[in-house]
Amino acid sequence: KNNISIRTLDLSYNTFGAKSVLAIADLIRHNKKISKLHFECIPHENDGYEHIEDALKHNKTITDLILPFPYGRRDKINIYIEQNKIHQQIASNPTKVNLSLARNFCLSQAGLKIAADIIKNDNKIIELSLANNEMTMLAAAALSEMLKVNKTLLMLDLSSMVMTNKHLEVIAEGLAENTTLSCLNLGGNSKINIHSLKVLAAALKLNKSLKHIILDRVCAGGWLVRGEGIGFIISDILKENTSLECIEIDGCDISDEDRAAIIAASMFNKNIISISVCLLGFKDDLLSLEQALSSNLRAKLLNLSQALIFNNQPIQNKEMICNNFKKLCDNLIFSHGVIDKMGYRDHSDGFRVLQQEFRVYWRGLAIEFLQQLFRMSNKGIVNEAN
Repeated sequence: KNNISIRTLDLSYNTFGAKSVLAIADLIRHNKKISKLHFECIPHENDGYEHIEDALKHNKTITDLILPFPYGRRDKINIYIEQNKIHQQIASNPTKVNLSLARNFCLSQAGLKIAADIIKNDNKIIELSLANNEMTMLAAAALSEMLKVNKTLLMLDLSSMVMTNKHLEVIAEGLAENTTLSCLNLGGNSKINIHSLKVLAAALKLNKSLKHIILDRVCAGGWLVRGEGIGFIISDILKENTSLECIEIDGCDISDEDRAAIIAASMFNKNIISISVCLLGFKDDLLSLEQALSSNLRAKLLNLSQALIFNNQPIQNKEMICNNFKKLCDNLIFSHGVIDKMGYRDHSDGFRVLQQEFRVYWRGLAIEFLQQLFRMSNKGIVNEAN
C-alpha cells in the first residue's frame, strides 16, 4: 500500500476470498504509484465488485485495469480509468500546452465527455486533439459547453470522428458563443451534409475569434440543389464573418457555381488570405482566386507595418511579424503552394508559366514588406535584426 516503486501489479491466476478483496480495494484506494493492475476474477459474494468500484473513485493513478467486470459495471469503471488517463496525460508534463487524445488513445464514449469536462475549466491547454475517436451526442453536448466556457483553448481537432449532422449542430451552438478558439478541424467527417453546414455557417457569422477552419472531405454527398453547394455556404459565411483568414475544403464536391461563389466571396471579404480548394484544370479560376487572396494578404501586412511606423512603438508581437512573413515565404518558395496542390506540376509548360507569374508577384510583395521593416529599423522601432 505504501510502496513507491512498483508500477505494475499482475495478480492473474489467483483466487481471492472476501478478505483479499477488501485488502485489494484498500490498496487501490491508497496507493499513488501503481498504474497497471490485472486480475482474473473476484468473488461475487460480499459485494466484491462494489468494493473495487468504490475504491477506484478515489484512485488517480490506475490507467490500465484488467478485470472481467459483469455487464453493466464496465461503463462505470471505464469512466474512472479514462479520467485517470486524461489527468495523467496532462500531469506528465506540467509545461505542456497541447493535449492529444487522438488515434491510439482510443477514448470510449464516456471518455470523450470526460475530456471535454476536464478542459472546460482548464487554463493551460491551448491545443486539444480528439481526432479518430467516435463522436456521441453526450460528447458533442459536452464539447459545446466547453466551447462556451473555456477561455484558453486556441486549437480543437475533431477530424475523422464519424460526426453526424446532429453532432455538428450541437457543437455549433458552443462555437457561436466562443471568444478564443482560433483553429477548428472538422475534416474527414464525411457524414456532415449541407443542412448542418448551414447551421455551422450561422454560428460562424456570430463567432469573432476563429481564423482557420478545416472542412476537408465533408459533405461527401455533394450539393443538394442548385445554389446550395459548399461554395455558397463559404460565400455566405464570408459575407458577415470578419475573423476567418484560412478555409480548407479540399476533397469536397465543388460545382461550377460553387467555384464562382468562392472566388466572388474572396474578392468581397478582405480578411480571407487562404482558401484551399481543388481547382484542377481551371486556370482562370485559380488565377482569380490567388490574386484576390494575395491582395488581401498584402493589405494586411502593409497595414500592420504602417501602423507600427505611424505609432512609432516597438514591436510587441514579433511572432505575428514572423508568422505573416512566413506566409509570404511559403507562397514565394512554392514548396507547398496552391499550384503544386492543384496538379499543375503535371503540365510542365502551364505550371512554369503560372509559377513565374506568381513568383514575380510574391517576390515583389516580400521585398515591399521587408522595406517597411527596414524603415521601422531606421526609426529605432525594430530593435533586433532578426
